[in-house]
Amino acid sequence: MGEVAQQGRTVLLVSHNMSAVENLCGKSAVLNEGRLAFWGDTAGAISHYVSLTAQKALADTDLTSHSGRTGSSKTIFRRLRFLQRDGTPCSSVRLGEELVLEVTLNSCESIRDANLGIAVNTDFGLRVLTLTTRLSGRAMDLQAGQPIIIRCSVPELLLSPGQYRLKLVFDRSSGESYDVINDAATLIVEAADFYGSGLLPSASQGLIVSKVHWSFAEDTFTGPVPK
Repeated sequence: MGEVAQQGRTVLLVSHNMSAVENLCGKSAVLNEGRLAFWGDTAGAISHYVSLTAQKALADTDLTSHSGRTGSSKTIFRRLRFLQRDGTPCSSVRLGEELVLEVTLNSCESIRDANLGIAVNTDFGLRVLTLTTRLSGRAMDLQAGQPIIIRCSVPELLLSPGQYRLKLVFDRSSGESYDVINDAATLIVEAADFYGSGLLPSASQGLIVSKVHWSFAEDTFTGPVPK
């Protein structure tokens, strides 16, 4: 696509992938609920898009008629909630705290050996975390017309503070896809004194945060301390 644009042709790219937009587009437009919200340089468009997404961060999202559902999907995902450990709805989670994702499913047909997947991506489309019932060894069966509620608990969320986009996938172990929703919801990770030092790495230093233990042997240095 980039080569075509370099040949002097006009290429219209419609995407939620900010990395692709940044790399391919010189000018960009942002649409919000069908209306033009921004038109100008791509850097400004990305900033505006990210800001709009943050404003839409919700503790409770109705997925029944979600605009991010792919065209071939069947409506199985009905609701997504972010919860605290005690079950209280929340629109954000602090670094290092527990995150509970509650998904409501309801299918018009019975489905056996099914899998629920939750992908966590950055605004630029980089996958940083994948959560699936299949990887946990938990297949499920859905009965037609009988809603079920599934909770996925992440005991200690170790993502760098910022906002992330969730993609939902419902498929079978055979690979047959039933329902896929891109940008189903926005997860906000808030800063916290994770290390107890008042310091945190910047996003440029990585998206995963981990506690470490440093130790120094008594005979580490046999001479003067290096300058």
